[in-house]
Amino acid sequence: IYAVSEGKPAVPGVDDGIVSVASATRPQAVDEADTVSEIRACYHGTLLKKKEPIMKVIEFLLAYDKAWRKSATAPPPATP
Repeated sequence: IYAVSEGKPAVPGVDDGIVSVASATRPQAVDEADTVSEIRACYHGTLLKKKEPIMKVIEFLLAYDKAWRKSATAPPPATP
């Protein structure tokens, strides 16, 4: 989850006031991520104070927990 402010960029390019979008979405990070979510009209310092990003984190954690529980209860693979 990364933020994009609507104000004048503090760093070159589009940013959240601290981190540039180019840095937040660098290819290695995107490749390693399960999902990538952009929150608009939000500054770095308020990212976890707004409802939308908090809900995205909760949704991610619930999905991760569901997948983990499913894999933990799955029977072991058959041996040849």
